[in-house]
Amino acid sequence: MDVIFFGHDITYSRLARALADELPPEFRLVFYCNKPGLAWFARRILGLPTIRAGSGRLSSRHKPVDKPPFELDLRFYSPAPDMVPYWNSVAQWHHAKASAALRDTKPAIFVSPGEYRVTEQAFQAIAEKQYPETPIIFFEAGPGPYVYLDSRGVNANASFAHGMSAPRDEKMIATRNTGNQDHSAVNGHAFASKMAKIIDVAWVLAIEAISSVNEFSEYRAAIGNRIRIQLNKWRPKKPEIDSETRISDNYLLFVDQVGTDVNATHFGCSESIIVGQISELMDENPDWRLVWRPHPLERREDCFKQISDRFPGRVFLSSTSSYSEELKGAMAVLTVNSNGGLDALLVGLPVLLFGASYYQRLLGVTRSPKELSEMILSSDLSCSDISNAAERFISDSFIPLDYRGQNFANTGALASSLLAHIRHPGGLD
Repeated sequence: MDVIFFGHDITYSRLARALADELPPEFRLVFYCNKPGLAWFARRILGLPTIRAGSGRLSSRHKPVDKPPFELDLRFYSPAPDMVPYWNSVAQWHHAKASAALRDTKPAIFVSPGEYRVTEQAFQAIAEKQYPETPIIFFEAGPGPYVYLDSRGVNANASFAHGMSAPRDEKMIATRNTGNQDHSAVNGHAFASKMAKIIDVAWVLAIEAISSVNEFSEYRAAIGNRIRIQLNKWRPKKPEIDSETRISDNYLLFVDQVGTDVNATHFGCSESIIVGQISELMDENPDWRLVWRPHPLERREDCFKQISDRFPGRVFLSSTSSYSEELKGAMAVLTVNSNGGLDALLVGLPVLLFGASYYQRLLGVTRSPKELSEMILSSDLSCSDISNAAERFISDSFIPLDYRGQNFANTGALASSLLAHIRHPGGLD
């Protein structure tokens, strides 16, 4: 029986390797991915059975198609209307490739990290149509060293966002079962991982150059963002704010996100809403200040400038890489739906959520400037009430696994949760 694990970067392949080591002998983990360098790294370096979505993408010429083979969600890409038939064609191509790739497997469960890229949509469409009795589970990173599994979806699609509050037995069991494997061999391979990334960068840029439709545009944008970050490190830094002055005063902390991220395109909001609600807060509370913390991969200059120009001397760009230090001086956190909002709740800070998120029903989460102002100024709700509720939420629903930090010591917990769901489908609902 096969655990089909969809991954789209090196970190996911390392997690898949660690997970494979934790599975019983009757299960085989098959790593399914959408980039050639990643496939090579997973197969040759980590020794995982690996299949890839669309090995011939560069050589394909797509003709317009009126109707794709599954209900295609294009919010992640926002194409012009005349380009939609070409996106339908790409979706059709990936659907055929996914069907062929999975033909020689015996799926016991599908694990997918997201829902909206074309390759993932095709993968999930095949899973749902051709293997209707096989459960599909969504995998998502939570705050800090935590992850969650959910059969409904990720972020605002997750069960948590729809009022699920009872602890789930499988999760509680899983957090106590840490496994016995030594996963130290999963880390390392620095040169090979760099080579895999170089191959994938070249592949994505080649698609960009020869095709009118690039379903991997997110990765191309990430490359540009990382180049800009590196260039900014080399440029002389301008003093943006006296950190001592900022830390000594209470302020609102805005935590931004990448505009092209799924959490923004599907569960976020427009920049006009962000600007409008922040402006309302600042107008109603003239003594308050705002610290703007951009996402590491994107600095939305226009949005920041609108706010800083409107409130001169009261809006500052973050000058520290330490989010925990910034939380210490904050009155509240404002965010679209970042995991940073849950981090804020964990230390007892109220949150203004502009978008929709899995933690949107937690104590301390507000949905309007007026509601946030009242919560900050009121003594009815204590910091400990907010933090205790967030801690209970995480202990009931999350697995302590810091795969992003390359710590796979608790991968046995993830394996236990997946095996419990294979044996008792619906256990995560």
